[in-house]
Parts: sequence; C-alpha cells; structure tokens
Amino acid sequence: MKNLTVILLLVFCLFSIGLFAQEKEIREDMVVINVEVPVRVMHKGKPVDNLKKSDFRLFENGKEIDINGFNIVRKKISSQSIELDSERKQFYEPRLFVLAFSVTNFNKFYEKGVRYFFNTVLRKEDKLLIFVNNATLTYNNLNSKQKILEEIILRLNKEGKEARKNLRLVMMRTDSGVRNLVAKLKSPPNRGAKSVLQSEVLSFFMQYHSAWKMYKQSYLTLDIYTLYNFAAFLKRITLEKWVISFYQYERFSVINFNSSGGQLIRKYMGPESGRIAGAVSREFTAGRTFPYEEVSKMYYNLGATFNLVVIPTRIETDSEATKTANLSTAAEITLREIAKRTGGSVSFSTDLTKSLEKIIEKEDISYILTYAPEDSSRRGRLKIKLKGMSYKLLYDNNQRAGFIKRKMKKYTAKEKMVKVENLQFLDKKLFFRMINFKQKKYKKIKAGKIQVNVIIKNDFGKILFDENKILNPEKKSTEMSIGFNWLKSGKYDLIIDVRDMLTNHKAFEYLKIEVK
Repeated sequence: MKNLTVILLLVFCLFSIGLFAQEKEIREDMVVINVEVPVRVMHKGKPVDNLKKSDFRLFENGKEIDINGFNIVRKKISSQSIELDSERKQFYEPRLFVLAFSVTNFNKFYEKGVRYFFNTVLRKEDKLLIFVNNATLTYNNLNSKQKILEEIILRLNKEGKEARKNLRLVMMRTDSGVRNLVAKLKSPPNRGAKSVLQSEVLSFFMQYHSAWKMYKQSYLTLDIYTLYNFAAFLKRITLEKWVISFYQYERFSVINFNSSGGQLIRKYMGPESGRIAGAVSREFTAGRTFPYEEVSKMYYNLGATFNLVVIPTRIETDSEATKTANLSTAAEITLREIAKRTGGSVSFSTDLTKSLEKIIEKEDISYILTYAPEDSSRRGRLKIKLKGMSYKLLYDNNQRAGFIKRKMKKYTAKEKMVKVENLQFLDKKLFFRMINFKQKKYKKIKAGKIQVNVIIKNDFGKILFDENKILNPEKKSTEMSIGFNWLKSGKYDLIIDVRDMLTNHKAFEYLKIEVK
C-alpha cells in the first residue's frame, strides 16, 4: 500500500486535464448572481428521498435567504441512460471513472473483482483514470476494453509484488532487531549489566522509531495538498464522475509485551526508551487527529461520488516477541469520510466482487438549492436547516469564492512543496527547472532526493517514452533537459511527474506539444 498521496494519488491526475480537454472548465465570476449548494440529507447512514423545496431553510451570515431554485439529483452506476444522436442512433453519455488501487497483495479475489468491474460496468464511451501505487494510467475511451483490462491486471500484479517485497523487508528488519535484542538481554555482561542493557534497549527503540517513521512516510502519510489538487481537477470535469478507492492496508510490527521476550525488554526499558515507545504507540492512532471533516468539504460541490473498498491483508511476524497491530491512518479515515459525505459507500471485505455489486446499485441522492447572495460580489457563511426534521445535513458551509484556496495557501506556506517551472519544448528538446524541494545532509553534503518521471504519448494514447531518474541536487534548484530528435511530425502529450522523496510531495505538469 502506498500512502494516500498514493491511494488518492489524486493530484496526479492534473495532467489528465489535457486528456479531457474537451470538457468545459468551470470558472468563478467576480459577480455572483446565483449560487448552487448541493445538500445530502442522511438518516442512519442512508439518503433521505422525496423532500421538497419547502422543507429547507437557508441562512447566509445568520440571515435567512430565499431559496429560488430547487432540484433533486439521483445517480446510480448501474443506470442505463441512453441518448439519441442527430441520426436517431442510440448512444451512452460518457462517464469518468477514477479507480485508485493501493495494492500489496494482488491475489485471485482481487483480480476477479477487477475483471467483474470492467466486464459489468464500463462502457466504450467511458473515460478512465487509473492509479496503481506509483503508476498512473489514462484512457480517453474504452474501445479496446479487453486490451486495457489486461494491461491494468499486469500493472496491478507488478506493483503488488514490489510493494509487498518492500513491506516484508521492513517487517523482517523489525523482527530481526527484536530477536537480537532479546538474545542480548538473556546473556547479560557481568559488569554494569543493567546500564549496558538499558543502553541496548534504547538503541533498539531509536532504530525502531526510525523504521516506523520511514514506513509511515512511505505508506501512510496523507497529503492535504494532494487532496486539494484532486478536487481542483474534478471541478473542471463536467461528466458524471465516480471515484472508487481500493484501499489494501497492512499492519505494523510492535513488541508483544505479554510474551517472555517482551517482558524482558520491558524490564530494561529506561525513561527515554519508554518515551519513544509511547510516541510510536500514539502515532498508530494519529490518523484520528487529521482534519478529515474540513478536507471532505472540498468534495461536496464537485458532483463526484466517492466509494471505498477496504481490503485487509496481513504479513505474519517471525518473532515470538512481536505481533502486528492495527493502524488508524489518516488515509483510511479521510477516505471513509469523503465516501460517506459524497453519497458513496464503504465496505470492508476481501471479496471485491460483492463490494462492487453493492457500489454499482447504490443510489446517490442530493438536493441542489439555489440562492442569490445578499452581496452580489461575495458569498457568506451558510447554514441550512430542515423544518421540523432532525436528519443529518451534509453540505459545504463555506461557499465563499477562494476559501479553500486561501486555506491551502496558508498550509503550503508551512510546507516544502516541490514545484516545476520554466517548462518548455523547443526544437525537439524538453527543458524544465525544479525548485522548493527539501534537502538533507548526507556525509557533510546537503542535497535533495528527487524522482523525475517523463512520459510522452501520441494522439492515440500510446506511450512512446516513459523513463524515471533519481536526482540528488546540492543546489536549491536543478534543471533537466532531454532531447527527442527521434520524434516524428505529429501531436503529443508530454507529462512531467516529480516526487520529492524526502517529503513525498509531488509536482505535475502537462504540455500539449506539436512536432512539425
């Protein structure tokens, strides 16, 4: 499982704006005449249907405002909405599906679910955006659906094996460290035994904490900036939008203090060892402190329905002194909340087919309330109520233009966010500069660690160039240029995917190029 910067990997689709370029971009005007507010009404986790305009009351900055427009929107994946073209031929309206796969164990049940979805749900008119751990795949149509399916199956299998290998390595190092420590504690030296052993225990906990931080950074970190950028991407797409996250998570090795080895370790734990052990334990539930409610509001107004399938998997420990512990991650909690608040569903199962059957039959119901702000140049803070009913209302109370953008600007001011600038393609040569990446000292040399992926696709979506490179820049900015003298005349999509490996933040750029 890659981090939610991976699961959602959602900002990564910003380059896909080029893929869906025919869609209209939604812009906010300076003068606001009417504002639409999507509202979902829930009772015991289920949507409430058949409410009327007269059932709602809307307040802006504490003052009640007339609701001058009202509409009910119902969506279901299994719906067969058939249209007629100018020649009276039947066709389906295209839909956008975003499938975000976090995979560490791609087994036959996982594969069966993926094949079921392709064969049962997807139509040739649909557009598809796929995230598989660190890989991103885009398809503007599904005319070659079977070929695309096999390509995705291969990618899932490859990425799953790589991720599981990395996870096993982390677990094995932890188990090995515990076994070695217990062996030393069972055979103490004669002189100053207690202080020496306490030092050994402290050394272990420092290494353990370091391994945990590496694991957390690589697989569990949730990036608000990623979520914001994905929301910005979805806002530009006017198709019917569905997002399904397949969240396959692992558990982390912890000391089993009830075992004989664990009791021996506890015996020689000093104050500092206890502090580190406590810090790691608290971080196992740190996901609950993430502002998931505020983040999920970004998705209320986008017309996209999110669904989450949580897929449990497990790697056993090799030491009797360790066990695996559940992790309450910001990734899982936030994905759950976004799914609940956008009319989707959450399931916990190893049977993807059954989970997907429920998802495609679940109906998303929302009410669109329209009002005219008191001040036509700005929007105020909203409060919506139901008359005589105590159902739960889900909506964004901060409809103010640029509200989320300002919050993100404040957030990014505190964080090192890698950026790509001066992107240009001239005379078959690509040039760009990378800035704002983190640097760290390596043997007295301060340097960054950046992964750069450059992709070129032709007009048919075929990948002609896909190469990765790791850079260790010692300066605060670094440049890259690549020659493509072999490119023939035609139009191409050029994608730059940059990851700061010290922070896990990403930057993406898309360029439509033409070679004459």
